[in-house]
Amino acid sequence: MFATFRGGGSARGGPPDPTASGPPAGALPAAAVVDPAHNLLVGYLPMADALPGKAAAQLEVSAILDRYCPHRQPLATDFSQADDWQTVHAGIEPHPGRLVDLTLQWTGTTYRWQGQYDQLHTCW
Repeated sequence: MFATFRGGGSARGGPPDPTASGPPAGALPAAAVVDPAHNLLVGYLPMADALPGKAAAQLEVSAILDRYCPHRQPLATDFSQADDWQTVHAGIEPHPGRLVDLTLQWTGTTYRWQGQYDQLHTCW
């Protein structure tokens, strides 16, 4: 069962994870699902008048990384897409030797994103 993130606590309702390298920052809304037990973060980015495509996917990845990896270096990002950008896989190297994998799924109005808890909470 997934736990919903509410405020600054962990998925179990306690204080933030002490193993995280820093608190999430940036304008991206908090992840809708935070589940460290299953190594999962899921969220949505509201985008006005967006259409699926490389530009929207790049915007989404940038917003996610602004929240979880604000002190990153210039990105090395590999995108692969299916169904005319309805599904996107992004492999990002925000710091040398550190890889972050994200999956984006178009919902009809925005991308739903999914990433690995351990990759994003240690990205600082």
